[in-house]
Amino acid sequence: MAADDGGADGPHRLSPGEAALATEAVRLRATLDDPGRFDDGTGPAAVAGIDAAEVARRLDATPYEGNDPTGTWPDDVVGVTDVPGGVVLTQPRGCAPQMPG
Repeated sequence: MAADDGGADGPHRLSPGEAALATEAVRLRATLDDPGRFDDGTGPAAVAGIDAAEVARRLDATPYEGNDPTGTWPDDVVGVTDVPGGVVLTQPRGCAPQMPG
């Protein structure tokens, strides 16, 4: 994937690393746009540059490790997973990860 804006300085191309990131972004976007992936009301969000510990600090949250076999998590539960470059947050039946601020 290469960008070519044809500007006054001539064409500008992405570096190989930038091109790889752009390709990965397209792949991830397609995954998240899968209509069946979040049809249960799960709210997803990805945040770059922080880790799960920082998310917990910013949300003044109490970390919990485990799962809820009954499926009755309270509405204020937000899951967070460290991924390369940042974190992915999810909230069952909620929109909190997608809200600004």
